[in-house]
Formats: sequence, structure tokens, C-alpha cells
Amino acid sequence: MAQGRVPFDAKAAADNAAVADSMAKLPWAAFGEGTDKGETQAKPEVWKDSAKFKEYADKLQTEMGKVVAASKTGSMTVQEQARRHRARCSKVSGTVHTMQATKYRARNAGA
Repeated sequence: MAQGRVPFDAKAAADNAAVADSMAKLPWAAFGEGTDKGETQAKPEVWKDSAKFKEYADKLQTEMGKVVAASKTGSMTVQEQARRHRARCSKVSGTVHTMQATKYRARNAGA
């Protein structure tokens, strides 16, 4: 829907926005104080410029809140909000995915 490939469905947009909003809040606890120690595949920038990383995390959550709010209007503005969200948060996506995978592998290394 956000890319205009399928027709707009207000309920699906709202449901998916809620899921994405929840997921946008999940990874940040894994990057608290001391989590830079040991083997990690996280990009060094996360630890060198943690304030910027925190800024991106906050921005992701703020933008997802806007997507959720737009999705509740039931209008096509959801598409525009999704496009804006994707553009604003693209810097965070790859870094977060890499770090989540690293934390998962570290937790399950002995399993």
C-alpha cells in the first residue's frame, strides 16, 4: 500500500502500523550500557556516537507514532506517512538489523 502497488485498505494499514510501531520499540534495550563488550557485529558507529544512535532510535519511534496516527484516519495520507517514515529512518534500519542479529546469535551461541 505504501508504495501504491496494492489498493489502500484502511484496516490493514492500521493493523500493520500498530505492529510496526510495536516492533520499532523492541531493539533499543539490547544496546544499553555495557552491551558494547565482547564479540559484536554491530557497526562501530553505534558505540562511537551513541548519542546519534539514540537520536535515530527516538526518531524511528516518533515517526512510527505518526504512521499509526495517520493510519487511524483511514485516509490515503497513510501512504505519504509511510514514505516519509521510510526516508527518515533508512539510516537506522540496516544498523538495527545487524545489531539484532548479532545479539540473537550471541544469546544462542551455546544452544
